[in-house]
Amino acid sequence: MLAMATQVKTNTPAQIYGEAGLIYIRYHATIENKPNGQKKIGGSRPAFSKIQKQVQYKPTDGKYYSLLMGREFKPGRWSILLDFDNKADESSKSRLELMEKLNMNQYKAPTQTTPSGGYHYIFYVDEQQKDQITSKTNITYEGVKYNMDVKFKNTLCNCAPSKIEGYGASRWVRAARLKEIPKLSDELFEMIIHRAMPPSTPAISTVITPRTETASQRQPTSNCKTSKTCTPACPSPNLTTTQPGSVLV
Repeated sequence: MLAMATQVKTNTPAQIYGEAGLIYIRYHATIENKPNGQKKIGGSRPAFSKIQKQVQYKPTDGKYYSLLMGREFKPGRWSILLDFDNKADESSKSRLELMEKLNMNQYKAPTQTTPSGGYHYIFYVDEQQKDQITSKTNITYEGVKYNMDVKFKNTLCNCAPSKIEGYGASRWVRAARLKEIPKLSDELFEMIIHRAMPPSTPAISTVITPRTETASQRQPTSNCKTSKTCTPACPSPNLTTTQPGSVLV
C-alpha cells in the first residue's frame, strides 16, 4: 500500500498581504551596523508616498519587503504599527517591560518578530482616531520613557520574508491574523496620543491689608444725603479707593 504524500499549501507574501488588503513594496537594500551592535536593513527605499494600490513586482525587483502604514486597507480602517525595539539606553527602557505592562498578547493582533529581537503589532484605527495620531519615536507611559515607536502616515514597516543573512529574519507569529486585524484599544490609543503638559504656574496668594482710620481722618463726602453737617462723614457706598498698604486683585 502506497503512502499518500501530504501537501502543505504555502501562501506567497503577495497572497498573504493581498488578502489582508495591505500594500507592500519590494526593493534592494544594504545591511548596516548600528552603534549598539545590532544590524538593520538600510539603504534607500523606492518612492512610495503616492502608491495607492499594490504594485506588481518581478522576481528580480528585490528580496526585501516593507508594508505601508497609515493606509486605508479596508473601508474606514487605517493601518497602524506599534514597534517595540529590543534595546535600552540611558534615556529609555527596553520594550520588554512595556509589553508586559500592556499585556500585548491580549489583543490577538498580528505579531511579527524582527531580526534584532523586537516585536511588531498591527492594528487599525477609524476615521475619528486617525486625525489625532502622528508617527513618533519613543513612548512615555506612566511617567517612564520606553523604546516603542508608532508608525502611521507615510511610514514603512520592514516585514517578512525580509532577512539579514547570519543575523535574523522577520517572521509573523500567526500570519492568519492579518486577515482579522483588530481595532486599536482605547488604552493604547490614549497612550500614543498623550502629550506632555507644561508645568502649571503656582497660584499667587494675595493679601489685602485693611487701613484703620480714626474719625478725625475721615473727610466729608458730597454723596452724603443725610445732612450737610454729618459728623463723622458718611462713606460713599459706590466709591473704591486704593489706600497705601493695600493690594488689589
